[in-house]
Amino acid sequence: MSDIPITVPMVLWTALGAFSNWLLQNYGKKPEQSVSAFVDDLLANFGPKLMLTIFVYVALGTALSLGFVTPSNSRQAIAGGLAWTSLLGGVLTAALKKQKNA
Repeated sequence: MSDIPITVPMVLWTALGAFSNWLLQNYGKKPEQSVSAFVDDLLANFGPKLMLTIFVYVALGTALSLGFVTPSNSRQAIAGGLAWTSLLGGVLTAALKKQKNA
């Protein structure tokens, strides 16, 4: 474990990165298109299902990012939040390869 403490600002920055990842994954690769499409969808389909989906995705992304990356500044936190799906995919792929070769 790292000696860098996990602070509330680091959690919030990482959550922002994870939320940005969710926007890009679900609404397009260009940030301006993602936000516009998200607002349209939010206005049309606001409800518990959409809110729960966002919350679970961001919470999982934040927790995994903080565990994998342990950011020491806001840039690292946002990048970790943005990259959590790739980090998780890399860890799972390595574990499966290791299990297959054992």
